[in-house]
Amino acid sequence: MGDGPPPVTPPILVIAAPIQGLYGTTYSIFLLSPTGTFIKLIARFNRLSYTLAANGIGVCKLTLPPTFPLSFVQEDSRLLIWRQVPGGRKYLDGDAVWLIRDWEESINQQGKQEYTLLAYTASEILDRAIIAYSQGSTYGSKASAPLDNIIKALVRENLGSLATDTTRNISTYLVVEADLSLGPSAPKTAPWRKLLPTLRELAQTADD
Repeated sequence: MGDGPPPVTPPILVIAAPIQGLYGTTYSIFLLSPTGTFIKLIARFNRLSYTLAANGIGVCKLTLPPTFPLSFVQEDSRLLIWRQVPGGRKYLDGDAVWLIRDWEESINQQGKQEYTLLAYTASEILDRAIIAYSQGSTYGSKASAPLDNIIKALVRENLGSLATDTTRNISTYLVVEADLSLGPSAPKTAPWRKLLPTLRELAQTADD
């Protein structure tokens, strides 16, 4: 699965305006629209913290000064964090695309206004969805099949082109690769359950 087109190599303006971190590490942060259009290079920030999680949801908090134009931010705007250690190449840290889900205005300990953006890795999209089908349906109860195929089918049926509720179809931005039948076979029944925990269970079953 992917979150639309892969991020492109940063333009030259990033090299002109890196942000210095610990031990000489530099960061260049891009703000993109929800559809991936470049909006702004974030040239200043107060604090940045982020954690990546294998098979989980990464969390990023970016705190900005009050001069930042908050009107540029929408729900699901994207952040790209490019990192460079001294003597190394610039790279997209974790190959992660961060989706902004919330933001707030606050006053820091120095009595100054600031904005904090809260963003998650694209896997959070899977956690928003539920398997919105009854137990008796073929969408809510899966006969024995390769588990990697079942995982992909559940995503297509709840977030992709096979969703019976077309308002949940985000296949314009979410791509699911073709079935490869590489996993062991087993059935799965998961009506009205959250999607991401169900996918984790299927992965664990295959590993077991």
